[in-house]
Amino acid sequence: MLNFLFPKTCISCHEEGSHFCLSCKSKLTKQEGFVIEETEVLSCFTFSYPADKIIKDLKYNEAHLNAKVIADLIYQNHKEELEKADFLIPVPVSIVSRFKKNYNPPS
Repeated sequence: MLNFLFPKTCISCHEEGSHFCLSCKSKLTKQEGFVIEETEVLSCFTFSYPADKIIKDLKYNEAHLNAKVIADLIYQNHKEELEKADFLIPVPVSIVSRFKKNYNPPS
């Protein structure tokens, strides 16, 4: 009944069926890791469509569902790396933005 009243639609292309459709998922470009001062750095995907859209919508339009989709994608695509990671570093937000939004999107 809930799906009838509020059908799941893709947060990127708005196709009905799921919160992030297979078509949009297939468009994600995985970012290769790199090393900075003996520390391996891993980025989940390149900042291009559809990743840029879902991140910008979360950041600027308070599309909170996008945070869950992003977290699921990170876990699905980097499960092994996450299990070996010493720590995760979210990208910080400016103090001004944090007070305007009343929350810290990366946390």
